[in-house]
Amino acid sequence: YDPCTSNAASAIPLLEDKRKRAAQKAIAELEAAQNVAGAREHALAELVRGLLKEVEAIKSVAGEIDEALGSVVPLLDDARRAVANITNLDLTEMRSYPTPPPIVMRVLQAVKIVLEDAVPKGEVKWKEVKQFIRGNDFVPRVRDYSTNMSTATYTHIQRAFINEPSFTAEAAARASAAAGPLFQWVHAQCRAAIVQEQIRPLKASHEAAINRMQVNEQTQKDAEDEQQRILNDLADATRRYQSAVYGFNFILPVKHQPQRQA
Repeated sequence: YDPCTSNAASAIPLLEDKRKRAAQKAIAELEAAQNVAGAREHALAELVRGLLKEVEAIKSVAGEIDEALGSVVPLLDDARRAVANITNLDLTEMRSYPTPPPIVMRVLQAVKIVLEDAVPKGEVKWKEVKQFIRGNDFVPRVRDYSTNMSTATYTHIQRAFINEPSFTAEAAARASAAAGPLFQWVHAQCRAAIVQEQIRPLKASHEAAINRMQVNEQTQKDAEDEQQRILNDLADATRRYQSAVYGFNFILPVKHQPQRQA
């Protein structure tokens, strides 16, 4: 009777049982890691699809904005060029009126209201208008103005001036060399203000889509980093499985190997 041999023989079932439990645990960990990796791969694919949708939404809204602006930009450019051609002699003629022709008065009133972006509480008198056009910076101010009218202002201009039957380009051009280009400018600015009002929700939608895209891009990056950590966990679980079952490490085929998104 050899006690050493007897002890070794009795220890074998214990070792086998321990090894079996370790293998079962490793298999469970491996399957869990594979499931998590598969779920993350699916979620990442959904993120990429969402990101592509946001890109298309941004392109679509940007196209609508460009189309709307395309209808008014030429009007503004033509009006600015016309105003730039107003001479000092033309301005002197207008300033010299003791009482201007009604159409000239109306055009200058409209110009003043647009530049000041303020609806007058009462009738704008010729004395105020004359003072307003007296400075040498009058033509540059009009020419370089960037449309920024409030809804109240352009609504007032539309109702009180543009919709008047007598408020026409022909009447303004006949009355004064400067009134014609200024009428053209008022009309273009009013049209531009209406378009700006129309595209305001489009711009808000465009900005919101860009913000969502930026969030999705960051989420995608975080998800890719997390996926890489999961792949590392999957590799560790595979090695533990190999060690528990075979007692050493070698490469086993993995049931699921997610691909990192480009």
